[in-house]
Amino acid sequence: MKKIKFILFFATLLCLTVMCVSCTKPAAPEDSTTRYDLCLSLDGNTLSASQEVRFFNSTGSELAEIKFHLYPNAYREDASFPACDPEDSLCYYDGFDTGGIDIEKCFADGTASDYTLSENMQILSVPLDKPLGKGEEIYIGFQYTVTVPKTNSRFGITENGVNLANFYPQLCVFENGAFSEYPYYQNGDPFYSECADYFLEFSTTSDTAFASTGELTDSFVQDGKYYYQAEARNVRDLAVCLIDNGTVITQRVGATDVNYVYFNDPSPELSLQTAVEAVQTFGEYFGDYTLSDLNVVQTDFIHGGMEYPGLVYISSFQKDAAYRYTIVHEIAHQWWYGAVGSDPVANPWQDEGLTEFCTALFYKLNGNAAAFDAVISSAMNSYSSARSEAEKQGLTFGSMRLKSYEFDSSDIYVVSTYDRGMLMFNSLYLAMGEKAFLAALGDYFRSYNGKIAAPDDIKACFETGKPGAATIIDNWLDDKVYAAGA
Repeated sequence: MKKIKFILFFATLLCLTVMCVSCTKPAAPEDSTTRYDLCLSLDGNTLSASQEVRFFNSTGSELAEIKFHLYPNAYREDASFPACDPEDSLCYYDGFDTGGIDIEKCFADGTASDYTLSENMQILSVPLDKPLGKGEEIYIGFQYTVTVPKTNSRFGITENGVNLANFYPQLCVFENGAFSEYPYYQNGDPFYSECADYFLEFSTTSDTAFASTGELTDSFVQDGKYYYQAEARNVRDLAVCLIDNGTVITQRVGATDVNYVYFNDPSPELSLQTAVEAVQTFGEYFGDYTLSDLNVVQTDFIHGGMEYPGLVYISSFQKDAAYRYTIVHEIAHQWWYGAVGSDPVANPWQDEGLTEFCTALFYKLNGNAAAFDAVISSAMNSYSSARSEAEKQGLTFGSMRLKSYEFDSSDIYVVSTYDRGMLMFNSLYLAMGEKAFLAALGDYFRSYNGKIAAPDDIKACFETGKPGAATIIDNWLDDKVYAAGA
């Protein structure tokens, strides 16, 4: 295949000769979409990187600074908001190991720029020489090094590969007159982002199966290094997986290649078929999947699975029916989080509760009503048991409007967000009927694809299909409902 001509994306930054074949500045985009250009080289546990972000100020405000998340710093030894418990042996399988990101150079429109870090080192602020006006654009560039820890986490060198997610400086969402600065809370997924275009150049010294967000547009081997080029448009995040001794099987679904990457699956064809059916089912009832590729990756991961646009983790620690259930759940997230965004810290029920219910509904839509009933019944039992146990301990479930870090315990967060969230949407389903419920979800997808939806937005879509639907949601959120059919 033809060799990649790697791009360095800002004129004043010297080429990283270990990773770039040639360097030219890209033509300016013609629209207002944020654009990330990343040139990355992984050698062992060190990721060397150059990055440029083209930011168009559509906030409605003049900006004196621009802020970025530095999620890898949640893996520092002294992290005030650590990504994992240092004593968690499933996460740190070889003992506690540290990681982080070190910014070596920063540029604003090609000129070297200062920057500041927040006290927890998870927010980077780039001050601007002059305010960025409404409708103006700026190019912010970085040269940095990431240390990848040995963890079975979202970001880490795992026992059978490498998970690279939330590893690069990522723009904070600007809303209500300020940048959102959520740290790496351990409850849920604290990653809040807007859609952008991504262009990735990646090299590594390891011969592995490679998967990333977006379409793989080129790859080749040269001088013992493996090079990949990928691009993805209108996506919320970018993630990469490298799987040792990985195998890739593929099936076409409409305009999408569904790629299953695995290293230890006794039934890979069944796993791929589950993924294919999920894409077909959700595409038919919610709206067509919008990306050219979907990579379903079996990887070592401490939780059941994790969603990123065009790429989902499926934990190798899960087996059989639970494994396949997770495949459906993470693919449902391609619609609820990937396409339609929401604030996962302020309103975790909005994507997780809806995704859990859609996972259950997948079985019914494919003729297995018994499986649907079993999932709903299991959620009800889990919710009831957890609520009773919490009351014995003097804890409370309370409102579902709590932020992810405000719940009395991580267990209460999980049951409230997933099980209670699923039961809330089941109440809507029972009240509206299947046809109206699915029509409302289709309207929600069409109206907010590529955007961030607020709780009032999803309530309005259901209210259109069923007057009183918003009240059902509010009653659940306010802890006024205790049964799935209420």
